[in-house]
Amino acid sequence: MEEPSEIIVQGRRFCDSIDSYTLLEDLTWSASEKKWVLKFALSGNFPPTDKVPAETVWYALISKNYPYGSLNIYPAAKGGIESTFPHMNLNRDTGKSWRSGDICIKTQYGAWKSSYFNKEPFDAYRLQWCIKRSLLWIKAAAEGTLQAEGDPFEFPHIPLESKIITRWIFAESPEMFQNWQTSGHTGILEFYKPAINTNLAVVLNYSDDNGSNLRYEWGSLLANAKDNREPAFWFRVPEIPVIEPWQIPLTWGELFTLFERKGWPLRSFLVDKLVSGKLLDKTKYLSIGFPVAPFFGQQPERMHWYALRLPGSQKSLTGYRVNTGEWRKAQFSRIYAGHQSIKWLNSENWIKDQITARGSADEQLADFKICVIGAGAVGSYLTELLVRMGCSRLIIVDDDGASAGNFSRHTLDMKSVARYKSDEVAMKANQIFPFIKAQSSIYTIEKVLDKEPEFLNQFDLVLDCTAEDGVLRLLSEHCTGEKQIVFSVSLGIEAQSLLAFMKRSPLQNLFSEFKDKTKNWSLDQKQKFPNPQFPLEGIGCWHPVFPARIDDIQSLAACTIRQLEMFLKSNDQSKLVIMERDDNYNISIESVI
Repeated sequence: MEEPSEIIVQGRRFCDSIDSYTLLEDLTWSASEKKWVLKFALSGNFPPTDKVPAETVWYALISKNYPYGSLNIYPAAKGGIESTFPHMNLNRDTGKSWRSGDICIKTQYGAWKSSYFNKEPFDAYRLQWCIKRSLLWIKAAAEGTLQAEGDPFEFPHIPLESKIITRWIFAESPEMFQNWQTSGHTGILEFYKPAINTNLAVVLNYSDDNGSNLRYEWGSLLANAKDNREPAFWFRVPEIPVIEPWQIPLTWGELFTLFERKGWPLRSFLVDKLVSGKLLDKTKYLSIGFPVAPFFGQQPERMHWYALRLPGSQKSLTGYRVNTGEWRKAQFSRIYAGHQSIKWLNSENWIKDQITARGSADEQLADFKICVIGAGAVGSYLTELLVRMGCSRLIIVDDDGASAGNFSRHTLDMKSVARYKSDEVAMKANQIFPFIKAQSSIYTIEKVLDKEPEFLNQFDLVLDCTAEDGVLRLLSEHCTGEKQIVFSVSLGIEAQSLLAFMKRSPLQNLFSEFKDKTKNWSLDQKQKFPNPQFPLEGIGCWHPVFPARIDDIQSLAACTIRQLEMFLKSNDQSKLVIMERDDNYNISIESVI
């Protein structure tokens, strides 16, 4: 029989000092949950409401590794809060002694956040801290202050059948929001499931019932969707559709009742489309849109879309001829009955500013149109870095093919063997984010410029990753734009150093200035490596390869992006940055202006 650890018992005893706390059942072990369970009641100094009585019953489920591991607070099935509030998971009956709505007591936001210190202690006092925070949550729930002005907007918890489920993808921006102001409120949209991932349902455009059309501007991978387009319904409302305080409708009865109370004619819209319009079973999804603001109390700035799977007709329906009006009416009444559950999808806004929020490049760099010359180890790695940081308009120029030996220090893999590196690097870039527009050229930069001498002048940034003097000479001749930057990256022997040379227009002296500023470094390389021996790539290969491990290349190359951003913010006309790796793998940075 399980016995609670001494520190769990100590943590429970510390709770006895909490005002308004009453122990109802001491620690018991739940074999099904593999947690310690504590039942208690909480009361507070607030006016009770119909949804938050003066005293409520709760369960704490505590990891056996306390004070570490999980610790969740759930309302009791009897005597607990029954509604779903903000900062709370969907709160429904589970058939257990507690409901499903564990409350979020660890948020840094909300009017109640500052009433007690926010940092969760991982010692014997952790349980006491969580229960004190629960008291503050209950008081805020009763007073309606769980969502305070200035807090980040939070969607209600939506239960999903599985994590591996169709994901509804859209791209809403503040600019698109302005277009919605003159659009209708209902209509048909088009979406498709890209071959790269058929779990994604990517919305392409919306047509309203008045004939107007709104379209998303996707990147290269998604914008080329020509086949396998499917229709779905869309219905737009003026506010988020929730059952107060903050619950998503779970059944068609709850959804229709909520919409009817708000004056939103969803039921009649579906009857018109599915029954009168004969689209029953021909349209699988419904998308419901509403305006949102990034913070509570602010004006809405973009649309958000929920999506759900429409139920299909039931085959066992006697007494009606199939596909007649009466048959469709009977089918609708049955499959959209009040008790029928709704199958919500996971929906996400894949607009650029939201999906790069974890870390993006400087805004100026992210907006650049970039030409990457050379899709080798350095070029492929810098391309991927730039794309993952939000740079969306690139072209990769390289005439070399990919081979297995490349992959020890390249971003590509065996799928790319016997294909052009530039094509493959661009394809991979387009697969990273939906807004990326990466192109490729399978020719050398010399051949490209022979055909199109002004080719380079369309770019804000030319990134040279070839380490070839001839390419720098070409850039000196052909980069004649008024506002251009050339950024040239060269690896030293064994990747012990890396040069990053950057220069703004005018660029006529690019090559000569590079040679002048790197003169001392070149002499130093010759002294350090007087007779370098390069390995051969297998028996029978006469062509030596440049030795450098992927971790050394990546550690040096990653530093260059920061150096470029610093250069963009400066007034320097040109700059050479030398990054050196010592024997302990520490990197030093020296700048030459």
